[in-house]
Amino acid sequence: IKNMDGLVVELEEELIEKKNIENERIKSTREALYKAESDSIYMSFIKYSALGQDDKAKEAYDQWLAKVKQIEEENPYIE
Repeated sequence: IKNMDGLVVELEEELIEKKNIENERIKSTREALYKAESDSIYMSFIKYSALGQDDKAKEAYDQWLAKVKQIEEENPYIE
């Protein structure tokens, strides 16, 4: 039984390591998608806000938030 406990601990550690590696890959994917797909929308929000164009700023903000949510839903972290 002692050997089985050691094997279980070893397997748990291996699973945790694989989960961490996969979550790092997911993080990198999310960052690339944010840069490619959502950052420009956010910058539109900033621009419209600075220019006092509140309707356009709100629309850009809503689009940005929806894109971020989509990216996160399509690339969920492993818990």
